[in-house]
Amino acid sequence: ADKKSDLKVGDVVTYTITVKNTGNVTLSDVVVTDELTNGSWTIGTMAPGAEEKVTETYTITEDDLVAGKVLNTAIAKGEDPKGDDVTGKDEEEVKTEDVAGELTVTKEADKTSDLKVGDVVTYTIVVKNTGNVTLNNVVVTDELTEGSWTIGTMAPGAEEKVTETYTITEADLVAGSVLNEAIAKGEDPNGKEVTGKDE
Repeated sequence: ADKKSDLKVGDVVTYTITVKNTGNVTLSDVVVTDELTNGSWTIGTMAPGAEEKVTETYTITEDDLVAGKVLNTAIAKGEDPKGDDVTGKDEEEVKTEDVAGELTVTKEADKTSDLKVGDVVTYTIVVKNTGNVTLNNVVVTDELTEGSWTIGTMAPGAEEKVTETYTITEADLVAGSVLNEAIAKGEDPNGKEVTGKDE
């Protein structure tokens, strides 16, 4: 493999498979298969000492990230002059980067000063999956308004917006400010809780 570790989703790994007849007789009907990619190549006849190379590419998936590695097995099969099967195989393991579930929450109010009793403030809450794996069961809550929104599944890079309104009360005027905290929670593919918040 041309890359060995810290592979990310979407990275392309190029495998070079070298098949060599290390025996003392000619082999026929030699075929190479790559179990990871399901690639198959017919080499045909190989004299003693003959060597052939094939290449295959594989794109790292999110499942590979969760597994933490990719194991690839290449198998070569052929027949000797007596018609008996001859087999050779090799494995190559590459490591992926660690699963990093992350939610980023940003919140903005359309009004921030000179608020009076009865004024309505609209909050826009933006939730983004800034990690490297899909998150499930994502829920956003607004502690000030007690609003709650189920987003569900968010792929890496996905972004969702929700809005909520709040009416200024006399208690807010006495306090001198309104603090609003938005929290997003979800689970990574391993079931670990991921949380993000903004206030």
